[in-house]
Amino acid sequence: MAGDLTLSAAEDELSGQWPDCLDRKPRAFRVISGMWRILMAAGEDVGADLPMPGGKMRPAGYVVLQHAVRLDRPVQAYGRWMARIPKEYRRSVLNKTASDMATIDTDPSCIATLKHYRSLMPLAQEAHKPIFFLKPADGAIGGHMAAVQDCYRDFCDLAKRIAERCGIAMP
Repeated sequence: MAGDLTLSAAEDELSGQWPDCLDRKPRAFRVISGMWRILMAAGEDVGADLPMPGGKMRPAGYVVLQHAVRLDRPVQAYGRWMARIPKEYRRSVLNKTASDMATIDTDPSCIATLKHYRSLMPLAQEAHKPIFFLKPADGAIGGHMAAVQDCYRDFCDLAKRIAERCGIAMP
């Protein structure tokens, strides 16, 4: 589901409910377990070749979405924010002593850095497709089609890295 913009409609709700599960709020459990049931049913409907993992949470790492670039460099404020991610992830998620040495490029917890593919988003929203499945009929022509192909490769690599870190065999 990575790359499917319709998921973003539920993202706020899910991210808000997840910590409420720790506070044992009944609504949070209904929302999260409802999403799990939907994912299971969708997997069965399409005959997925990968089983859903169990409910145990184990951080696999993080993915960084690049900000729009200017002359092949992120704007300075965003660059400073990105520089804090490895230390904050280690401290807040892994509950380990933060190291100032790691950068996004050298941090083993960084699964990937994805381009923003901003120009593809309106096309994907209009076509009701993930950005990596756009076709010329959806308006992805010329440079957009090249971006779709790059995006597809980036998300395939991301899926492989996530599966590897989670111990899931890919077909």
